[in-house]
Order: sequence, then structure tokens, then C-alpha cells
Amino acid sequence: MSDNMNAGGTGSDILVFTDIPHPARADALSGILKDVAGLTCVESLEALEHAAQADPQARMVVVFMQPDIDIGRALESGTVAKKALEGWTKRTGALVDLLRRNRRRLALIDDITLFADPDRAQALLGTPLDPPAEDEQSSALLRLVGQAVLARDARAAALAGELVASSQGGEGKPVNLQSAQDEFTTLRHAIERENKVLREVEQYKASLTARQEEHDSILAELLTLQETVSTNRDELERKSAQLVQLRQGLESGEAQIRQLEQALKTAEARAGTLQQDLSAQQRRHTEESREQATLAEQSLSALNERSLALEKLEAEAEDLRRAVQDRGGEVALLTQRLAEADATRRAQEAEIAAFYSSKSYRMTAPLRWLSAALRRGQ
Repeated sequence: MSDNMNAGGTGSDILVFTDIPHPARADALSGILKDVAGLTCVESLEALEHAAQADPQARMVVVFMQPDIDIGRALESGTVAKKALEGWTKRTGALVDLLRRNRRRLALIDDITLFADPDRAQALLGTPLDPPAEDEQSSALLRLVGQAVLARDARAAALAGELVASSQGGEGKPVNLQSAQDEFTTLRHAIERENKVLREVEQYKASLTARQEEHDSILAELLTLQETVSTNRDELERKSAQLVQLRQGLESGEAQIRQLEQALKTAEARAGTLQQDLSAQQRRHTEESREQATLAEQSLSALNERSLALEKLEAEAEDLRRAVQDRGGEVALLTQRLAEADATRRAQEAEIAAFYSSKSYRMTAPLRWLSAALRRGQ
């Protein structure tokens, strides 16, 4: 606000006070009123009333900021809503009190109308005014917020209604307070409806946010599912490779079984040869001299034992044949249970190795015994 005050003047003097709490805006308006219009500007309501008392013929003009813009600007600067409303109510209450005491001498005009309505400015100030070079424009949202804050307090709403009505009604006209309150109540209802719409918009935004989060969750699940499918595909490829290895192991087992069957045939052929050799030896022992009867009887007994061993060997050979047949059944089982193929194959290899070891020993044992007996007889 301007710090220039001139309490004196003639009957045609006009005393002006810019009741605007925002320094930059107030200084700009005071500069225009003093420098362009040549008006006397005071720095406070008290100074305005004191100057009016000193010059009973002087007219008073108060330029104010529209209530919703005033409070909206205060909120915009960082003032909390409660303090902004309390400060505006106190300041405006003092202005309205001065208005009620000086209705015929005091006129009100808001800073927007001051430049937007040249006729009104001409009637009050005696000259039209041009707005500042960089006049600030208030957004609709700022005004809406200011209106919402005003609507919370009945006294503030009444003061705003009287202030606006007095500025529109001109000088010397009494204000219908009830009409102003009704008008502001209507405005408050409109604001409440707009607030309801804003809440619905916020709810819709929240719904959209929830849907977006749900969409993101589904997308994350889809990505996880794709990773799972990829992992399962890799596992399937690994199992397929294992299956190929098991099949190769099975084929190797079948080849070993065929080798076992061939070895069994060879063993049977050797057993037949041993039988023939044993029969020849028995005939030679029968033709020996009676002097060697004891030795012959011993040899015969040994031959009988070896015959028993041979029978056992044949039984073992039969067992081997049955084992081969069993191995054929195990091959079929390996086909059904690929997962156990390696363990079964190792067991078969162990059994085959044991078989080789046992068969060689038992087939050569009778020959070793007979050779030793013949040496003792000689």
C-alpha cells in the first residue's frame, strides 16, 4: 500500500485507500491513482477516516480485492485457510463498519471493476483508468478455492455479500443484508455442488488408479507366467536330453545282454567238451591195472564228485539261461521305467561280472583236481 497521505484538500477532494493486502498489487494501484489520476491516497482505514473528518466535503473511495480472489491469493502464498479467513474477516469487518458509518460519503469499488468499467471509474474518481502493463489474472481454480473457504464461515459469507453488494450499489444506497446473505448462500450451494463434482472426479481418478494398478498386477502375473513357461520349456528340453541318454543306456544294456547270451553259449560248449574229456578219462581209468584199484576207486570217487560238480555247473548254466530270460523281462521293465535304467544296468553289470568270475572258477576246478589226483597216483 502507498505510504503517501494528504489529509487536507478542498471540497472536491477525493480520498482513496487501496484495501489490498498484497504489496505488489497495492503499490501498482496506488501509483496509478496518484500519478495518473492525481488522487490523494492514504495508507490505512484510520488515516482515511481521519482525513475525511478533517475535510467534511471530501469523498472517500476504497478500492478492494474481490473476496474470493483475496483469500485465494493468501492461500496461494502459503497461508493456511483458517488464518487467511480470520485475517480477511477482521480487515473486512473494519471496512464494513466504516462503510456503515459513512454510507453517503464512502464508495467501494473492486480492483477488477476499477479498470474493466470505465464509466464506474469515471463516476467515482472523475477519470477512467488503464490497467497496469502486467495485470495479473486470477485463475478460476483460485477463485473457486477462495469461495469454498468463504462458504465455511457464515459471518465471512455475510461480510463478503455486503461488501460486494455495496460496491455494486454505488454511493448512498443502504445494503439489504438478508439479500446479500441469500445470494451468498446460493453461491455457497453452487460451490458445494462443484465440490461434490470435484470429489466425484477424485473418486473417478482413484478408480482409474486402482484399475491401472490392477492392470499392472495382471501384466506382472503375465510376465511371471511367461517366465514359468520358459522355465518349463527348458526343463522339458533337459528331460528330453535325459530320455535320449536313457535310451542310449538301454541300447547299451541290450548289447551287453546279447554278449552275455553269446558267453553262455560258449560256456555250454566248453561244458560239453569237459563232459567228453571226463568220459574218456573214466574209460582210461577202467582199463588200468588192478594194482591201481585203490587209486582208481579214489579217482572214480573223484570223478563222481566232479560229475556232481558238472551237474551243478549245468544247473548253474540253466540258472544263467533263466537269468538271461529274467534279464529280458528287466529290459521290458527298463523300457517302462526309464528313470531306473542306469541303476538296473549297473546291477546287471555287477551280476554279469560275478557270473564270469564264478563260472570260470567252477569249470576249471574239476580239471585242476583231476590233474592233481593223477600226479599223486603216479
